[in-house]
Amino acid sequence: MNLYPAYLERALDPGAGAIDMNTDDIRIILLNGYTYDATDVFVADVLVGATELDRSTALQNPTVTNGVFDADNITVATVGPGAAITDVVVFKHTGSDATARVIAHIDEDQSAVALSLATNGSDILVSFSGSGIFTL
Repeated sequence: MNLYPAYLERALDPGAGAIDMNTDDIRIILLNGYTYDATDVFVADVLVGATELDRSTALQNPTVTNGVFDADNITVATVGPGAAITDVVVFKHTGSDATARVIAHIDEDQSAVALSLATNGSDILVSFSGSGIFTL
């Protein structure tokens, strides 16, 4: 799991335009073939060279406690068949990929095994770790 440096800068310097993880519209995007790039700032950057499989609606019941961000598990409905989910990116939804800031990149499951979930047109339940989605 990686936190994007541009997000960390905003988290540590609210004057830079902080993202409020409790109240902003935070979502996930399911990807195939993405290679983490610490210089990515927006969803549009992430989508260069990666295949978008689907996106969630807003994460529900987000919390920030002792530096840990968490939210309820989420179902992404009817993810198209014939691909493999290899990456999940957490981002602040703004309505435009050019301004939607990326926050975190997840490419391993809770057992530190590389993600590779074949899609078949069904819903995908994304279950976050019991210890939270990420820790600052």
